[in-house]
Amino acid sequence: MKKLYLTTIAIMATVLAFSQSIMPEARLVNASYDAVVEPMKNQPNFSKDAVLTQDFEENVFPPTGWDTICGAQSQGNQHWHRTSGGRPDNGTHFAKIERNASTTNTTARPQDEWLISPVLTVPTNAVLRFWFHSNPYWTVGVPADGWPYDNADFNVKISIDGGGNWTNIWDEETFYSAMGWEFSEWTEVTLDLSTYVGQENVKIAFQYLGEGSCWLAIDNISVESLPTTLDYELASSTVTFTPEYPNYAFNGHYSIFPLSEIDTESSYNLFGGVVYNYSASKAAVKMVARVLSPEEDTVWEYVYPVDSIPAGSFESHGFYTAGLDTIYAYVPVDTNPDYVHIISQDAIFPMGYITELGAGTYTYEVTLEPAEGTYTNPNHRTISLKHNTEFTEECIYSRAKDEAENAFGLTSSTYVSMGTTFYMFNPEDVIQTIEAYIYAAQDGSTFHYDVYKNGETIDWVLSTESYTMEDSAHFTPGYISLSALDVYELTGQEELIVAVTVENNQAVYLGVNTSDASDTFYTFWANGAAGTEAEGWHFYTSMHEDFMIKLHTCLDGNAVETFTANEIEMFPNPTTGIVNFNNVENAKIEVYNMMGQVVANANSTSVNTTIDLSNLANGNYVVRIVKDGEVATSKLNIAR
Repeated sequence: MKKLYLTTIAIMATVLAFSQSIMPEARLVNASYDAVVEPMKNQPNFSKDAVLTQDFEENVFPPTGWDTICGAQSQGNQHWHRTSGGRPDNGTHFAKIERNASTTNTTARPQDEWLISPVLTVPTNAVLRFWFHSNPYWTVGVPADGWPYDNADFNVKISIDGGGNWTNIWDEETFYSAMGWEFSEWTEVTLDLSTYVGQENVKIAFQYLGEGSCWLAIDNISVESLPTTLDYELASSTVTFTPEYPNYAFNGHYSIFPLSEIDTESSYNLFGGVVYNYSASKAAVKMVARVLSPEEDTVWEYVYPVDSIPAGSFESHGFYTAGLDTIYAYVPVDTNPDYVHIISQDAIFPMGYITELGAGTYTYEVTLEPAEGTYTNPNHRTISLKHNTEFTEECIYSRAKDEAENAFGLTSSTYVSMGTTFYMFNPEDVIQTIEAYIYAAQDGSTFHYDVYKNGETIDWVLSTESYTMEDSAHFTPGYISLSALDVYELTGQEELIVAVTVENNQAVYLGVNTSDASDTFYTFWANGAAGTEAEGWHFYTSMHEDFMIKLHTCLDGNAVETFTANEIEMFPNPTTGIVNFNNVENAKIEVYNMMGQVVANANSTSVNTTIDLSNLANGNYVVRIVKDGEVATSKLNIAR
């Protein structure tokens, strides 16, 4: 007679984090989730006080009021021209210079190309902003940085007499030496025009001098006045679980977490934010952290003390840097005593609230507000960031890191085993089931999942039951779940390799992108021919925020409290079809196949219940029972 025990749920913490890549101090190094949220880039966010704006979306070139001067020897696309190509991320068009006159005319010619703005009057607190895109390898010529060529110069010039005389105010080589810029990335430049305030006959010119270089593009040009009133942005925000419990330290993009992993006394959320001040004067702001229930009611709120964000300034190279501040709340970390920056213990949300409130999707919100009054946000800055996460009574799928070097392959004359590394932290966890996304397989192909301990030697520690493809023509791509045949008890922090093992020299296709699997699946053969190059192995870990292999873990039943008063009995097991249950009054009973599909269910109103599963095929199934808000599971075998 099989006994199922309803168990309490004891827990662990994990993370939701948003952090900006340029701010290393804005990362909690022991946090288990670290997703980058960039500020709004490449979007024309022109000030309402701008006296000149140009995004090249007008269907004429040069734009209305603008002029060009073409090099005497250059031709076609070697002149400034309007083009499209999906960059930058706003709109579709920008102005560009190319090395080749056309796709067929590739002769390199000397280029001296000018793009000249209309006449304008320079306002108070004036700045010139633009985005540019080029290749430092061909253009800059800094051998120490690996750029051997200096084939072009990109200059920004200003004239105060309507274009009669020109003064150079910026060039790409000085900018690169001071700031650096990357190949194939759009880079923003902001220049100080305070020297020219009040001048009424001003023109701006973008000059390209080159021969045999690569390309250069510009977009989102504006001359505007830095505001003296508030103009700030919440550039990034973080919502982070305390690192004392890093069980799922590499859960990455997952946004579903188990209530069973929340310690009601020790698990917390920490909130933080990085703030930009774009105005010409300091900004007094406060950050507000909130947690919203599934019904969108505020269940917790904390208003941070007022912070003063400094005004932006121009560096010696002419690059304008917005005022920057980091608003954070941390708790002490025993393993890293230097990482203690506590603003207020009150700014830490105790996760016990979630277990008290129950399962569902909660919203974590970080909002920036003015210290006094209201903020009209004239330039449409980002001032609030949200992230949703679901808390569930189910167990969690942990996962591996994304790097390709964590891929694993093992072959012999009779099988091939391919997978990736997982990092396990909680010694109370056991492996319950493993899933892999199977796109297709040959009829008769058989595979199972293996777990290896990754150390000085690769040691096998666990296998699952096998799966045989019987009707590939009607197979629907999806995750196939297979139960572990034994229990592997963790001894502490461990690296485990989880792999799909093909047993019988048949093709099995592993992938996650059902809309276009051609670039995301590989074929397993017994002779080891899986994939084409090592660089592609990272697909075994993730693609499009999904994962080819999932490790389903639960707390060990021996490590938690059992409720003998609610003991449930299931018999016989194995069964030929009829299954009996005792102590299931007011319980919900569900039977799952190995693909995770519900194949039978019943709502029991009496102490004893019988379910007829005679219509199901022979094999292994999982029985899940929910009673009094607690969950019990067990494997059931049907054999005739």
